[in-house]
Amino acid sequence: MLEKGVSPSEFKNIATKHLFKPSPLSSLKWGLLAMFVGIGLIVANWLDQSYIVHDSIYVSSMLLFGGLALIIFYFIAAKKMKQE
Repeated sequence: MLEKGVSPSEFKNIATKHLFKPSPLSSLKWGLLAMFVGIGLIVANWLDQSYIVHDSIYVSSMLLFGGLALIIFYFIAAKKMKQE
């Protein structure tokens, strides 16, 4: 740092800009994703018990519902950004 001419206070300012800052939209995204992946697992389990399906239904269902959650998040975030 000293060779580059960066003082410790400048380094601290640079470092704190790149730290994780929680936001409501980030929490919403991860909450929706976790909830829909859980729903996907429940649906996959139900399909596995009710019908003869391959084990890949678990991964497929999780990806399908996870993708649906991210699409829903996109529309919610876009609407929120328009309001601001």
